[in-house]
Amino acid sequence: MTSATTFSMAGGSKSAAGHHAGATPTWELSNEQVSFRVDQRGQALTLGNRDRGVNYLRPRALWRLILSDGVCLEREGVPDDEQVEVSCAGGVLRVYSPVTRMLDSDERLPLAVTAEFSLNGEDMHAALRIDHQAAGVVLREVHFPILAIADEALGAVITTNRGGEYHRDVKAWVRRFHTGYVGSDQKYIRDIGGYPAATNAMNCLAIDRGHEGLYCGIHDPEFKTTLHILELEYGQFNMLMARCPFLPAGETYHDGDIVLSPYRGPWTTAATKYRRWADTWFRPPTDVPSFIRDMSGWQRLIMRTQYGKLLFRYTDLMSMYEAGASAGIHTLLLFGWHVHGMDNGYPDYRFDDAQGGRDVLKREIQLVQQRGGRVILYFNGQLIDMQSDYYRTTGHRLATKLTNGEVETQQYNFSGPGAYIRKFGNRIFTTACPSSAEWLEVLKGFADLVIDLGCDAVFFDQLGHASYPCCDPNHGHSVPFHGVMLAKRHMLEELRRYVKAQRPDMGIGIECISDVTAMTTDFIHIFGNIAHTDVQWQGTGRKPTGMSFQDFYRYAFPEVILSNREIRDDTDIERRVNMMLLKGCRSDVEVFRCQATITAAPHYRDYLARANALREKFADLLYRGRYVADTYSHCLDNAEFFQAAFVLDERLALMVSQSHLPLCLGTLRVPRAKLLRYDSVSGDVVVLDHGDSQAIRVPQHGLVVLEYRLHSD
Repeated sequence: MTSATTFSMAGGSKSAAGHHAGATPTWELSNEQVSFRVDQRGQALTLGNRDRGVNYLRPRALWRLILSDGVCLEREGVPDDEQVEVSCAGGVLRVYSPVTRMLDSDERLPLAVTAEFSLNGEDMHAALRIDHQAAGVVLREVHFPILAIADEALGAVITTNRGGEYHRDVKAWVRRFHTGYVGSDQKYIRDIGGYPAATNAMNCLAIDRGHEGLYCGIHDPEFKTTLHILELEYGQFNMLMARCPFLPAGETYHDGDIVLSPYRGPWTTAATKYRRWADTWFRPPTDVPSFIRDMSGWQRLIMRTQYGKLLFRYTDLMSMYEAGASAGIHTLLLFGWHVHGMDNGYPDYRFDDAQGGRDVLKREIQLVQQRGGRVILYFNGQLIDMQSDYYRTTGHRLATKLTNGEVETQQYNFSGPGAYIRKFGNRIFTTACPSSAEWLEVLKGFADLVIDLGCDAVFFDQLGHASYPCCDPNHGHSVPFHGVMLAKRHMLEELRRYVKAQRPDMGIGIECISDVTAMTTDFIHIFGNIAHTDVQWQGTGRKPTGMSFQDFYRYAFPEVILSNREIRDDTDIERRVNMMLLKGCRSDVEVFRCQATITAAPHYRDYLARANALREKFADLLYRGRYVADTYSHCLDNAEFFQAAFVLDERLALMVSQSHLPLCLGTLRVPRAKLLRYDSVSGDVVVLDHGDSQAIRVPQHGLVVLEYRLHSD
């Protein structure tokens, strides 16, 4: 329901010439929940929730433009505050600047900008229109909205980088991005993220103040490239979005999908706002194979390295499987199984005779499956080795091109005991533009190979990650191609249809979290460390918090099956495995960077085996329940704990853990709930059930799962 909107103008009157007499006037757009004020120069003065009384903004213009004139690629333009007009009519507050003032010359260029704002409950919808008539000028970037956050309103900042980051001191965080030499650090220091999936997983930002916050989202159904910028402007913090239209003169730019919301409630309110919009297009797959829904994870192993070292042969698959099974991991994810090895020769995935050849690989896969194991085969979904025959004959046409027309390149310097390759590299890759129908046929060929071998799933590396916005006009797309991730989604949708038509029971996985592509896949191998901590916690008694906040994506998209990543040795095992359980992630076992089985990390193997045994005991709730993050935190009276919850029908699994104290005590009071059972990873957590409450005693590294039945009355 749309709330009634009121306007008010205070502080003076407007003369016939358009200038204001008396005190500086302001215009206010408000309803029962939200208030937004601007002044006569078009500066945003306040934005806040009327019930909470918090103003998030300090005075600042709402947009800036970045223009190129054929010589200088980046010139900054702003509203001409002497000519800005503000008006209110029909439920819309409008800020109009007929020209754009250039900061480097004080000239006025004919780029007329109109920003419009309207209210719907606690959400304010914003739109921007630019009429570009400046001959010889390209509108490269549009920075809007720029939210100049007042220091007194600045809480923690949530981004969706790699699924979520939580910055408690965002100014200190942004200062880390001082370029030292190549940027305009005297004015702007910036942390710049990219959406979709470069590597921001959702098109929103938020400020979290505990029981209230500020949400900023772009709800764009075309998923065009958007930059998420955390910025220090002369030391003051701005939070903003930017688009890159590369618009020539004579055309009009319009963006009308922006939502700003000073909300009441915890951070989950912001995630819910985004999911409410995503529900208009997000359709999670309903045919995910049961073995993927119920799998504890996989053991990821490189069989031949990029630099040629043979680590495993096809006949080693059974021993590789048995190593993982000893830790409760019954799936193998095979990298480097082909003749060239990991990240080498793509897209040539011929079988490796030195590893045993095709028939041996197929036989060994079947033997693993007969033991109850599963096998997933790796392919890169976009890399083309520039030293390959494929690149010379075909790939150069399909390759992603930069703005200067040159081929985009990437390098992954895998190395062994030497130093030269690590420093200077061995292979150079480009990426296939996802608009290419020819490349889709290549990926279908990979799927055919997996189907022929009888594998349980196919994995496409990097397909959840954004590509460079291709600038090759011969590909038939816009230049730059800001619809690159929508093209990847269409490509993955076709791949899924192709695979499921032949093998409905076969799984499909991709790397990197993105809302755009998540609905096309059965599981996602994440990029990042969900157990990151920036606290010296060991031996200090300090809670090991960190910026990793995948909770945000997991709460918004609980159906999506995600892995963890970066447990590569025998260090800090209990805490990192416990965090994997708390986030509801599957195990990505990658010992020594995928070069050894988990038996090479015996402590990891033993603890993961116990953790997986606990997970199996509560499997339906922990694998198939809805992840609701820390929404039951109010039920526990001690903030030293980490906790998470999973809900399935009328049952609740509450998970509680801590690693930094010798012993931690707490009391749980879950309203209208009955404790059914509980257990812990190591059997060392004490729970005393008093009916309406439970006293818990959790030693260091303890993790307990408590299962409740929820009553609706």
